[in-house]
Amino acid sequence: MDDHVEMPPAQDSPKHILNALNDDCIQSIFRQMDCVRDFLSAAETCRGFQENAKLTFRTKYRKIRVGELYNKSDNTNTVTVNRLPSLLNIFGHLIVNIYFDGEELHNDIQNMIADHCGKTLRTFKICSSNVVNFNTRSPFQALAELEILDTNIRNFECTSQLRRLVIWGRVSDWEWLIQPFPQLEIVTLYVVHELRFDQAVEFLKLNPQLKSLYIRLCKQITPQIYENIANLTPNLEKLFVHLHSSSPSLNEHMLHIGKLQNLRSLAITARVIIPVGRLIECLIENKVLIEFLGILNDYTQFSTSKLNILELKQLKKLCITQMSDETLLEYVKHLPALEEMICVKQDNIRSISPKISLAGIKKALKYGEHLSALSVDTKDMTIDSDDFKSVLSLAKQNRVKVTIVIENGTINVPNELLEANRKWLDVMENSFLKSLRCQLNIDTWFE
Repeated sequence: MDDHVEMPPAQDSPKHILNALNDDCIQSIFRQMDCVRDFLSAAETCRGFQENAKLTFRTKYRKIRVGELYNKSDNTNTVTVNRLPSLLNIFGHLIVNIYFDGEELHNDIQNMIADHCGKTLRTFKICSSNVVNFNTRSPFQALAELEILDTNIRNFECTSQLRRLVIWGRVSDWEWLIQPFPQLEIVTLYVVHELRFDQAVEFLKLNPQLKSLYIRLCKQITPQIYENIANLTPNLEKLFVHLHSSSPSLNEHMLHIGKLQNLRSLAITARVIIPVGRLIECLIENKVLIEFLGILNDYTQFSTSKLNILELKQLKKLCITQMSDETLLEYVKHLPALEEMICVKQDNIRSISPKISLAGIKKALKYGEHLSALSVDTKDMTIDSDDFKSVLSLAKQNRVKVTIVIENGTINVPNELLEANRKWLDVMENSFLKSLRCQLNIDTWFE
């Protein structure tokens, strides 16, 4: 009886399974992996696997989220903070986008990201539970986009490549913002209540090259900001402002926007009275070639027929409140470049606010040489199957995507018919999120 027990080959033996597979076979296996954590585990196995992993590092892995794992199927690009060091050591030079989501971004992690990704990282999105102090050993030389969400940061030194800056939520430390960003073109300030008016003005003074500015729901920003924007950032091409506050001099301040000769996209949303008609007249007088215009205002009982919008012949996208069937038809017929029309109901003037009807939508679809999208946020509308099919036929015939959001209405259309045709006609009952869909389409103009 043979008591000999055959031992597995040593790891450095050619017969070992890790060495028996050729590079082509290993790389073929790696290319089938769909989860960055599995890919990292494979790369950690041995030096040979690591080298092959670098050669097959998928494009999707270049964008990494660092945070908790909630649902494995939805987190194929997510690693926990504990595994981040290994990922950076092996693949850091290949990563271009990191979203640090909800973890504490301590100095050692910052330094590690800077050391391994400093020359390649283009987008850094930070949502951290601690104050982030940017005392890194090496700068982010390629950083083009920085997003700060509910996070206080300090000592951030501008990189020469930074082009886009987004600040969102609870941020109280603003000293780092008051500096010149030479290549910065796009700025978004969303619900940043701690940013003072004087700080915002100083930031604009230091960055006159801005091309896109989005300010929404910032409590300490007063209407005077319009005049400062016009005087300090003359190169602006896109401007979105939604203010909390009003003042007796709002009209005077807002009309300064008409001096921005390069302005192409303008959106003004407010819950206060704004001088819509005078503003548009000012734009026309100064020959500002507005292509995208959004006016969302619940408190101004203006008549859209009196806004001289028909004089804006180059207008491609229009989003406006308090629209009637007649006005909608006029815009679609007489704005030759119009591609997208968004009609939003006016919530706070329910008794007198006009409504878009199905008949109005059908008439509008018959006109508009370049129209490709029509979105209507309305109320008290009833749609049955015949109505649905007639609008759908016109939408397909004229190749216009139609979206209808209805408040206090009735949709008597089989669900299978609705679902099968959402590509051309998307009809839905009103809810908070759905009602905002038409309005928030305007945000995409500023991306």
